[in-house]
Amino acid sequence: DAKNIVAGSTMQLVSKYRFTALREGFNINKLTVMNDAAGVFTTAVATNAVSQVAVKYTDMNGVMQTKTGSLSNGVATLSGLGMYVPAGTDAFVEIYANISDKANVGESISGKDFRLGLQDTNTVSTFEAVGSSSSSTFNATQVGADVVAFNNPGSVNTFVVRKSVPTFAKASGLSTSLIAGENRLFGLTVTADSLGAVSFGRLSLTVSNGAAAGILGTVK
Repeated sequence: DAKNIVAGSTMQLVSKYRFTALREGFNINKLTVMNDAAGVFTTAVATNAVSQVAVKYTDMNGVMQTKTGSLSNGVATLSGLGMYVPAGTDAFVEIYANISDKANVGESISGKDFRLGLQDTNTVSTFEAVGSSSSSTFNATQVGADVVAFNNPGSVNTFVVRKSVPTFAKASGLSTSLIAGENRLFGLTVTADSLGAVSFGRLSLTVSNGAAAGILGTVK
């Protein structure tokens, strides 16, 4: 399911990838972030819903680094990264997005969607990994144009931009035991984002009866 995200919000985590090096450590120097509507990240879709993308990763010294860029026709190639993947150890790269706001895009920003992940079909200009001991460079120069593929692209979520997003929280002070008669089973609070009020016309709750039939009567 698509997830709501507030217009104008910054550094929103939208996807995360794991890298594993088997025989030697690798320096990842170049990655390409793509906006693709669904499936494998091979078809870039231009969008003005995202004003900037960023990747976070650790370098050879274990220090967290951040590299930013802007999408052009749905693609942003980030170079000079210095991300390090130690041999036999996992390393992670996180993709973040700055969301466009109403002042820059207009009222049409509400309802725009995006889905950011790492480009799946890469060339020498979109991906580069260098072995730390062998100095071997892995990109499209070795085995054709599709040497770097990323697994499970279907697990990357789609986000829908909204001018304001409600936050739901469980109410406190609810009873933990039932008595004969009317009982307050559940309560919640709804808070709108500071960008504007929200309204909703329907709220669905699922209530399950216990093993003993007839314990739960009318629900309102």
